[in-house]
Amino acid sequence: MPLLIRIIMIVIGYAFGLIQTGFFYGKITGNDLRKEGSGNTGATNALRTHGIKAALIIFFFDALKAFIPCFAVRMFFKDDAYCFVYLLYTALGVILGNDYPVYLRFQPVQLSADAGIKLGVVILHDYAADKAGVGLGGEDHGLAALLLQPGPELVRQGLAHGL
Repeated sequence: MPLLIRIIMIVIGYAFGLIQTGFFYGKITGNDLRKEGSGNTGATNALRTHGIKAALIIFFFDALKAFIPCFAVRMFFKDDAYCFVYLLYTALGVILGNDYPVYLRFQPVQLSADAGIKLGVVILHDYAADKAGVGLGGEDHGLAALLLQPGPELVRQGLAHGL
């Protein structure tokens, strides 16, 4: 698994993670979430200050910014044995870009449920792709299959894929 590909996946994910959907939602609606509630631009602060509609919109687009690059990686590397590893690197990039944006001098923005949400998007995407037949082969080799299988099988497959 080339180091350059892993770095590129992190950079692509980071670029998508830099999109602060709560900030753009505030610009569109005329409400700056950074000046209200906790000061974060995430869905939790939007829920507290603007209600469920704002929170769902921000949550949806936050999940979408993780799904789009992971979907692209999945389609581009669908025949590669390391596809699910590339998905993880991409998701890591999205999380880092969202939580430590370069334009804020890498100061943490929101470290709440983002990591779990974005990693969950990757796992669900990988699981759905395997079940739809666009997986990595005849067997379930994706990240979701690894995480959903118990005990020794998890270890065996993880070692087989270099995790």
